[in-house]
Amino acid sequence: MKWKIIDASGYCHYDNFTWQDNKWHKIKGKLVMYKNGFHCSGLLLNELNFVPHDVICLVESKGRGVSDISTECWSQMRIVSMWRWTIQDSVNLAAYVISLAVPSTKFYPAIVRWVDETNKRPEELKRKAAMRAVSWSCASAGVKGYYKRRYQIEKWLVKYLTKGER
Repeated sequence: MKWKIIDASGYCHYDNFTWQDNKWHKIKGKLVMYKNGFHCSGLLLNELNFVPHDVICLVESKGRGVSDISTECWSQMRIVSMWRWTIQDSVNLAAYVISLAVPSTKFYPAIVRWVDETNKRPEELKRKAAMRAVSWSCASAGVKGYYKRRYQIEKWLVKYLTKGER
């Protein structure tokens, strides 16, 4: 599985491109990582950490490709499926990560309070606050704990998103 993040209009800031669902797109020119090509990641967590997100896409790629430790860049790509990502989804992810780090409910009242406060903010601030909560949650698990459980978190996240458990 490969993942990509786009905004609500279908635009990807990273690729400087507006996407259409289920249509193959091909780059013009030479494939250059971070400059020219269609970018994605094999881990959804990587995508959530790097870019602002409204819509999460499952993508297919073909043609020429290059990659580094967290990102892939392809000459051809298409979106196979799309899901709207909400602030509540970020909160649920944060709560799940916290539950792995601290198997008790002592953080949940703080998360509920945070959600109430966040819902009073303008939309752009809501998104930023949601990602801070996810980052804080991952950090609270500790670097060792986070990396140890990274694939467990990824598995939960993919199931949450694709199996309609939202």
